[in-house]
Amino acid sequence: VRYRPFWLDRTALLCLLLGFIFPNLSLMAQNLVDNPSFETNTNIPVVGGQMFLAPPWNEAFPTITTPDYFHSASTGLSVALPNTFIGQVNPDHGQAVAGMYTFITNGYREYIRTKLNTPMQVGQMYRLTFSITKGDQSSALAANACDGFGALLSTYPPYQQQYGPFYINNIPVAPQWEMTQMFSSSLWVTFQVDLWADSTYEYLTFGNFKDNANTNVDPASAFSVEYLFIDSVALTPVLELSGPAKACIGDTLSYGAYPPGGAYSWTVNGIPAGSGDSLSFVMTDTVEVELIGPGASRTRTVVFPPDPAPDLGPDLLLCDGDLATLSIIPGHDWTVTWPNGSQGLQFQTADSGWVQVQVDSLGCPGLDSIYIETQNSPQIDLGPDTMLCDGELLTLSIPRGTSHAWSTGGTDTVAVISSPGFVWAEMTNGCGTDRDSVELTYLSPPFLMLPAVIPRFVKQIVYS
Repeated sequence: VRYRPFWLDRTALLCLLLGFIFPNLSLMAQNLVDNPSFETNTNIPVVGGQMFLAPPWNEAFPTITTPDYFHSASTGLSVALPNTFIGQVNPDHGQAVAGMYTFITNGYREYIRTKLNTPMQVGQMYRLTFSITKGDQSSALAANACDGFGALLSTYPPYQQQYGPFYINNIPVAPQWEMTQMFSSSLWVTFQVDLWADSTYEYLTFGNFKDNANTNVDPASAFSVEYLFIDSVALTPVLELSGPAKACIGDTLSYGAYPPGGAYSWTVNGIPAGSGDSLSFVMTDTVEVELIGPGASRTRTVVFPPDPAPDLGPDLLLCDGDLATLSIIPGHDWTVTWPNGSQGLQFQTADSGWVQVQVDSLGCPGLDSIYIETQNSPQIDLGPDTMLCDGELLTLSIPRGTSHAWSTGGTDTVAVISSPGFVWAEMTNGCGTDRDSVELTYLSPPFLMLPAVIPRFVKQIVYS
């Protein structure tokens, strides 16, 4: 078993359990220890040595030693809380505590043990927490401090060998966790130990597993005694699932398992998705991610906000310098940003070109774009009325619009006129329609009428 000890005061433990240190730790994880604060009993203790009244807790096997069961409802003077034969102590939780001798000069030891409600699973980390105190140290029996208090996990009940008719010595095994510092606190101190299970352990035993020669006592004397109270025991699987609980469609989601190195498998919506310490996939819909360890599992439902879908409407045409007012109908928790960086539900512009609005809804982006075209109202000028000579052609033109019409039947921007009369042209664009007309007069060539020539006869008189 590998372990990580964690010595902490009551305030630090409370913060830890509330999730400030391990925010993904489930406070509802299964406790493998039944009757963790000794509140359940078959009877209220009246004398010392009645640990068996708080099943499944008992002394080490065989049942010869006499660890103590204390209760605030007891009428026995030695085991009634808070004033016990050891000293004054109030429960860490509830109305009961347990107690045991962890050192006596003659080698005597007491242990308390319990059978776990579920065997530990190989490859799973577990967190063992418990609280101990010496009480107010008013009794000479609580005046010493020693090290060596430990927690043993085993697949069978540990056996405590008896030496001589009265003395029961230590159980000579190495516990998975052992306190190396002297303990002398009159206050409840909570210990936390993380352990990897390397076997299917079924029993948990507390006590000092070292013999006298290897136990440090302060002050050392000819007759030294160390007694500890214990309460609030828990052994829970440690399995933390880290990763988002909210994502956007198309996001790549990454999840991790703590502690790393376990025999983990993953499912997404109940379908196997891989194994190991981490999992990544692309978000396509609301999903349930499950992390499965040897002795526990964790699930997380990952939801996505509705995709923000802003709608600016169709492309716009602005006429003669008009101002466009663009509006967004807001959705849930939308943050709307316009091209100039401004935020709000409206945006005004007189410029042509693309306008894009960006929306953020709980971290998920959305956008829409429209194109704004600017035009002037159509204006046609065919010029003044015109006179042409017979046979001449007149070419007229108008600005390009979306449609064109001529009185001649043409539909282009240019018309060639070859006959007299009124000619009109019409041009239409997105801003309206305009028409103009011109009169063409054709002139015939001038006709010159010469007068008739009367021959003049000259009378010639010949004189002879």
